[in-house]
Amino acid sequence: MKRLLILFGSVLLIASHCQQKPRELKTVTFSGSGYELGIQHGNHFKKEIAEVIEKWDSNLSAFLSDKKIEKSTDQVISEFFEYAGFTESIKKWTPDLYEEVRGIADGSGQSLNRIFVLNLLDEFWVYLFNPKYHHCSSVGVPSVQGNPGFIAQNMDIENYTDGYQTLIIFLE
Repeated sequence: MKRLLILFGSVLLIASHCQQKPRELKTVTFSGSGYELGIQHGNHFKKEIAEVIEKWDSNLSAFLSDKKIEKSTDQVISEFFEYAGFTESIKKWTPDLYEEVRGIADGSGQSLNRIFVLNLLDEFWVYLFNPKYHHCSSVGVPSVQGNPGFIAQNMDIENYTDGYQTLIIFLE
């Protein structure tokens, strides 16, 4: 079975018409269990993950400063996880995905909460801005006659993530 994941953005960028030169979409393939997939992902993209986390932390710090919120990014992330209670639900309902995220953290040498929050951006934005405001678009295609099903989500994320778009093919 194949699972596809678009890392740090979608394949089609709305802003692509502003690009000076065409780019090729990076593609990688990983296989194994949830944790093994995560380890491969984290090891392969260790440098890129560190760069995105550093840029994300700077962006979050600027947001907190602009809003006159006198908390560190670590404190806000910790409060988010206390508020949301996602960890136990994820472990219960999607244990392989939990292990995959844990593997990404271990493979990349980053904190589990940092990797987790980057995989829960919509939920984090709702937490920061307004718990009643939900805003993601998604599409699903069911499995038919033995063919795999697919899910996808469109996210409008900050421009510092541009250039990190990668199609990741997970083989199980």
